Amino acid sequence: DAGLDAYLDSAAPLPFIISKALRVEGQAQFNPMQYVKARAAHIHGTGCTLFENTPVTRITEGSPNILHTENGTVTAGKIIHATHSPKGVFAIHALLGPYREYAIAVKLNSSSYPEGIFWVRSDSNHYSIRSYTSRNGENYLLVLGESHKVGHKKNNEVCYQSLEAYARDRFDVKSVDYRWSAQSYKSADGLPYIGATNDKANVYIATGFAADGLTYGTLGAMIISALILGIENPWSKLYDPRRHNPLKSAGRFIKE
Repeated sequence: DAGLDAYLDSAAPLPFIISKALRVEGQAQFNPMQYVKARAAHIHGTGCTLFENTPVTRITEGSPNILHTENGTVTAGKIIHATHSPKGVFAIHALLGPYREYAIAVKLNSSSYPEGIFWVRSDSNHYSIRSYTSRNGENYLLVLGESHKVGHKKNNEVCYQSLEAYARDRFDVKSVDYRWSAQSYKSADGLPYIGATNDKANVYIATGFAADGLTYGTLGAMIISALILGIENPWSKLYDPRRHNPLKSAGRFIKE
């Protein structure tokens, strides 16, 4: 229905047996840091100014809106909260669940690094596996998983140990070179909240991306820029932050 080049397969280019695979052709993988740096270089100076190391401590909504920092204020007719979670107090906060996921970058004894982006479902867990070549030509296998709600693990070290054991059971791991964790927010009904927070349309948010920030960040920019410019966007209603449907999200909301 979505028009994707997708089909079922009984195998995948992985060194372990699977029961079934859903293959989606034509996917892309790219380096998010290089992407952000290129974007910054492109927009800086063209009516846009970037300020690093300048966190906004609080926001006063009005005409104009005022963003307060430790060293001064910024006034703006419209504000976009392009953050993990909107700053301040919003009803949407009650619909967001914070989750943490872990990752390791390993080197293999062989030079056989699988090509593709793999999502593996295993009982109640899911894992993400993909290869990565650094700018100096070093090859790594990235393995991500062991997701849990923030604050629900007394010993986070166990998550790394479980992730490493999962990788070693399935790949010829030579060394674990890097490890890290990341935190994301999941919405009550599974879709991000992107758009205006009120009918005045002076404040916009983009949150609830879960672990799909590269995709939803781009979509968020498309939707919010269209709203600001008064251009119709076919997806704005679907992701509207005020869409809350009690029947679709009640179970998740109660759980959170």
